[in-house]
Amino acid sequence: MHGIRVLVGGVLAAAPIVLAAPAASVAGPVGAPYPPPAVCVDWAGVLDAPSCARITRVLDADKRATTDEIAVVVVPTTGGVSIETWGTGLFNSWGVGQRGRNNGVLLVVATDDQRLRIVAGSGLTDRLPAGTASEIIEGTITPLFRDGRIRDGVLAGLDEIRRHLGHEVNGTNQLTEPSMAPIPAATDSPSEPVWVSAMVLAVLVALIGGVGYMVLTGKEWFWDRFDSGSASSHSSNFSNSSGSSGSSTFGGGSSSGGGASGSW
Repeated sequence: MHGIRVLVGGVLAAAPIVLAAPAASVAGPVGAPYPPPAVCVDWAGVLDAPSCARITRVLDADKRATTDEIAVVVVPTTGGVSIETWGTGLFNSWGVGQRGRNNGVLLVVATDDQRLRIVAGSGLTDRLPAGTASEIIEGTITPLFRDGRIRDGVLAGLDEIRRHLGHEVNGTNQLTEPSMAPIPAATDSPSEPVWVSAMVLAVLVALIGGVGYMVLTGKEWFWDRFDSGSASSHSSNFSNSSGSSGSSTFGGGSSSGGGASGSW
């Protein structure tokens, strides 16, 4: 081994150089820091302590009965990254679900971002496909969130996830409370407002008249005008919006990004 010669008591000696092995790198979270693993995490202050404790008891009982692992995390923000990236990263960092079965579900809510996601393990494509997760978000959770009832939305959403997984949800173990107000009825705005219908009618009238004129005159310029008018009429966009209690050791499951997201 090559060394560095040092003077020891007037004698030159070869001192070996020892190079320490580099420490194993640990991938850090993307965006906001990940909380420690737990069945119920509330860093946004929307779930009171009794609610989080009950969530933990009920979901732990479900785990013992079914081996499925469900958890919920409420944070103010995911720190500038998409909730899809942050949620899947957290899910895999914790290992929600049983190893090999990948039967975990993580409900992530970012209150300041007004975004939420249901992250499903890769073994739940049959019981909780993306379409079902989206239905739970749009039909159960976000109506309550839009009504300012974040706690109620979390509880109702968890119960719906449990039902779709085939868990027994009854009067003794449901998270929603009998006294809880019902989910607000969806107030769907008309998909085609009156002015849109009028615009379509006007276009149809112009089309009929233009075709007649073209037949009579044989002018090709009509099509050019119609194409430009149609492009401008379709340029309008109608966007269709789509704390910690206790500790838990998850089983080592993984997710490939399955689930669904929503906003309110």
